[in-house]
Amino acid sequence: MSEQLVAPNVIEVELYADEIIKNFNNMYTETGSPVQPVVIDPFVKTDISGIKNIKSGETITVKLAQDTVDKLKAKLIYLQVQNLTTNSKDIMGKMAWSKYFDFKDPADKKLTTVAPNGCIYFEPGDDGEINAKTVKFEDESDDILISYYVVLKFKLKDDNGVMQKYYCIIDPIAQVSRNRGS
Repeated sequence: MSEQLVAPNVIEVELYADEIIKNFNNMYTETGSPVQPVVIDPFVKTDISGIKNIKSGETITVKLAQDTVDKLKAKLIYLQVQNLTTNSKDIMGKMAWSKYFDFKDPADKKLTTVAPNGCIYFEPGDDGEINAKTVKFEDESDDILISYYVVLKFKLKDDNGVMQKYYCIIDPIAQVSRNRGS
């Protein structure tokens, strides 16, 4: 039985760059850090409302829209995935996550980390995109509800002409399932 190739599920993040520049320069805003980024969901042009359905076996690709990269000099830092299906007492390790994400590809190995808190982190490749390859499963009981956090950084000049580096987060919810559903 040959495995059917599934097209990537691309999440292209586009931000209201002009509004970010205007608002971040005219209001008191923390710059954030990689571990405590500033939430910028209101500045996301891409529709991230609702629960995104991802079919098992798809590669989740996260990339920044070119306009966002150009205007903000933005870069993706990491994609954090957290399991929302299990009891909060259950912390998922690499073995548990391997039921949902492919760790076998050597190219992905250096870009994937399972943290002690049970979250899985994907770093961008050389092309600036993040690719998280899900494992194909047949049983509906394997469906998983996840939250995913896209952390990015960008640079803005403040009123004094000093370049400030901001770390920001976008945090929608998704479901990886055997069938897409509606």
